[in-house]
Amino acid sequence: MPELLEKKRLLIFGAFLGICTLVLTGFLFSLMVVNSTGSQDRMEDLRGAERGPILDRNGVELALQPELYYLEAWIPHVENINESATILSNVLMVSRESILNKFVDRTGSVVIAHQVTPGDSQKIENYKAEDKLKGIYLKPKMGRIYPQQELASHVIGYVNVDNKGSAGVEYTLDKELQPSSQNIGVLYGNQVILTVDITLQYKMDTIARKAFENSKAESVMILAMEAKTGEILSYSSIPNYDPNEYSKFSDLDRMNRPVAMAYEPGSVFKIFSMASLLELGAITTEDHFYCNGSFEKQVGNELVKIKCLDTHGDVGLQEILKYSCNAGAAYASEKAASVPFYDKLYQFGFGQKTGIQLAGESYGIFNPVEKWSSRSKPTIGFGQEISVSAIQMITAATVFANKGKLLKPHIVRRIVSPDGKRIIRDFPREEVRQVTTASTALKILSLMEAATETGGTATAAAIAGIRIASKTGTAQVPDLQHGGYSAENYIASILGLFPAEDPQIILYIVIQNPKEGSIFGSRIAAPLFKQATEEILFHYDIPKQNDPSYVYSGEIKIPVPMPVKIGNTMPNLKGVPKRLLLPLIEEGFDIDINGEGYVVKQDPPPGAAVTKGMKITVYLK
Repeated sequence: MPELLEKKRLLIFGAFLGICTLVLTGFLFSLMVVNSTGSQDRMEDLRGAERGPILDRNGVELALQPELYYLEAWIPHVENINESATILSNVLMVSRESILNKFVDRTGSVVIAHQVTPGDSQKIENYKAEDKLKGIYLKPKMGRIYPQQELASHVIGYVNVDNKGSAGVEYTLDKELQPSSQNIGVLYGNQVILTVDITLQYKMDTIARKAFENSKAESVMILAMEAKTGEILSYSSIPNYDPNEYSKFSDLDRMNRPVAMAYEPGSVFKIFSMASLLELGAITTEDHFYCNGSFEKQVGNELVKIKCLDTHGDVGLQEILKYSCNAGAAYASEKAASVPFYDKLYQFGFGQKTGIQLAGESYGIFNPVEKWSSRSKPTIGFGQEISVSAIQMITAATVFANKGKLLKPHIVRRIVSPDGKRIIRDFPREEVRQVTTASTALKILSLMEAATETGGTATAAAIAGIRIASKTGTAQVPDLQHGGYSAENYIASILGLFPAEDPQIILYIVIQNPKEGSIFGSRIAAPLFKQATEEILFHYDIPKQNDPSYVYSGEIKIPVPMPVKIGNTMPNLKGVPKRLLLPLIEEGFDIDINGEGYVVKQDPPPGAAVTKGMKITVYLK
């Protein structure tokens, strides 16, 4: 009898579990059905939610978010698998078998295509309206495309899988770029206009990459800045990466060296140390020092001895810069007290961030005076015992182009509303502080010209008809493993301003650890400077000697790209970016968009008669 009662209890309990399972299964199934059938509503909610574009100073699109979708099938709702596979094969231009294989042994949801273009999605929606693709659902997908690929990649950055900025301006201005309901009537992010000129960027990248490959260097940086505003015109750092496929590149490729890498600048730093000594009144342009091949100083029982690159004999300030005399710079540095010398170099911006709109900026290394040794002041005088970043160096040089005033560097020019009608935020010229008098700045510019003249270390940078103020450098690299300096690694560099009589451009080039050819800035960086300068002169139509006078204001009006409008005849769509074609779908055209980037081919051709609802096929590259 007890056994019979136990069996009854087990049967009742089993039936109860069965009912619960059926109820739970039905609930989950209905939930999935609601999710699938509701996908169209969510798609409508997210349609038009677009991260704002990033553009160069001339309005060229560097980052944009096209309207994309992924295609999903809910197997229980698919009524005719064969017919669905045939239709989707024709629309997506993939084999019918590959689609059928996705249905094999599947009972729930399956992704058919991870990325569907607006043209193909419209075709699919048309079939669904005819009740021919039951169980097939389009779902919005957040995405980001970088049409210029590697160009300015360290500036632009990239977004992660959640469409959040992870590097570059995508990261620092993520909030401004994110879609926002605060923008009246739309759900778009703001436009970010960079200071970078992408055409010049291409030219500088080409020069930098060739130098990188020929010298087998660890990296090459070329920064060009507008001298009177602090705007960065080009920002080349090789190696670089393609933000469309950022995960395929190494951390070293993605490293933003111009702001993140700290290194000893070498003799280029003499222009800042000598300017500081002049400003402090510690030396004058009339003072002379004697270089017998080394700097020597007795400190108690210690003889501090620092080798020079050559025996220069009697040198004044001009010879110190022209021949890059380390001993002369060291003797000159000894003329100033340590604290004022430190303070003046700090005013140039060393040992602190510049505040450029990029993440990961280094402070560099500039130890306070209490940590200096008996060698510190003379070695800092010629660019050792201090570490800088490339952005610090080119920014500090704005002092010489602006009558002693230090400017803040900018990589972002302005933030504009999605429709381009309102400036949300502008980044005009910004003076940080007065570092030297106009007289000191002018003197240093004049002395730097001597380095570019015959016999100077920067002779290879000279260009007939244009006055160039420059300074080269060859810096030793500390050996962190064994102490002291490496016998193999060097940093070759050159910094210059032109035209020297009224600088419009500041150009800074750094070659890290070259392994082929020369290691000296005078031999490897100076010729590169000349090549880059010639490109800049041509690009901005900066005249040489005897050319007509010119005005270089730096003000460039940025055209706001407008969507394509089609009247009675087909316009020429060549060169039109993808995002400006999308409104044509809403106008009732059957537009078939193939590829990414910009239109290279179209059908019908320009000038053809337009009819309502006609099919327009475009090919992008």
